[in-house]
Amino acid sequence: MPIDPTAEEALAIMSKSRVDTDNASTDEIREAMKAALAAVAADPVDVAIVQDRTIPTPAGDLPVRIYWPAGTSDAPLPVFLYLHSGGYVIYDINTADPQCRLIANEAGCIVVSLGYRLAPEAKFPAPVDDCCAAHQWIAENAPSFQGDPKRIAIGGESCGGTISSVAAIIARDAGGPTISLIVMICPLTELIDPSGDDPMSRMARRFKAYYLNEEAEGRDFRASPQYADDVSNLPPHLIVTGDSTRYWPRVRPMLKS
Repeated sequence: MPIDPTAEEALAIMSKSRVDTDNASTDEIREAMKAALAAVAADPVDVAIVQDRTIPTPAGDLPVRIYWPAGTSDAPLPVFLYLHSGGYVIYDINTADPQCRLIANEAGCIVVSLGYRLAPEAKFPAPVDDCCAAHQWIAENAPSFQGDPKRIAIGGESCGGTISSVAAIIARDAGGPTISLIVMICPLTELIDPSGDDPMSRMARRFKAYYLNEEAEGRDFRASPQYADDVSNLPPHLIVTGDSTRYWPRVRPMLKS
């Protein structure tokens, strides 16, 4: 199947911004990948309000960016906890800004974008712990920012989708807080080494080594949710593996239930 012309153009633009991932430092890779993403990012849409905050967690204060959708009324709104992509090593709430704005408007919800800790500075399972802490904070504080604590969804792209599904398993086993929906966009359900020898595959292997403390952790369900012993009684999962530009309106009715 041929690549969509728009995707092909985006890949061509991003390829010009690539860094020598075999020899570059972690910070150099981060900056180069942010620049590549910025080169193809959509223009940010207007939302009602955007607010940067920090939230307390067992690991210390973490940054969040909260988005209220355009046309917001005084009624409580569902809350979507968003986890950005980046292989647990790159990207942040700034690179996730365009899609979070889109999600807020299209799904009619408040989006809380979490700046979870990154590897290699914070290794497994730090991002999972951060997500669970943010989920707990939202459940306890949603009314203070017009959110409905009974309608919380969690989702993200790539490793962000992985973390989201893991958070659902942990919340189920802990008896809460409640999650209405999990959204996984091109998720990693098993953390394994890519087989290729291209630069992106080599970078993925490097990121995996950054994230895990030891190889055996790759089979821990918190890194690879497909290894969970029990996946019953979980919230609905919306899994997107292709075009992600048309599904956000589908999230709106799912968040209302």
